[in-house]
Amino acid sequence: MKEKHIVGNESKGIYYSELEEYARGKVREYLQDLLEEEVSELLGREKASASGVFWNSPGIVTVTARRGGSR
Repeated sequence: MKEKHIVGNESKGIYYSELEEYARGKVREYLQDLLEEEVSELLGREKASASGVFWNSPGIVTVTARRGGSR
């Protein structure tokens, strides 16, 4: 009985594993962008940044100063 050489299959497994990881990352990025776009559309504004800068509409920026977490 002859033994089969399986080295080619192992390299395919590594390739498909890397391909799957890449594809999952791209899908995750796409879904994140889509979700952020939907939330922005729903709220009528862009996501707030930590610096207190809000994008109300294209070209208009409102800066708010917050201290100690107070609103």
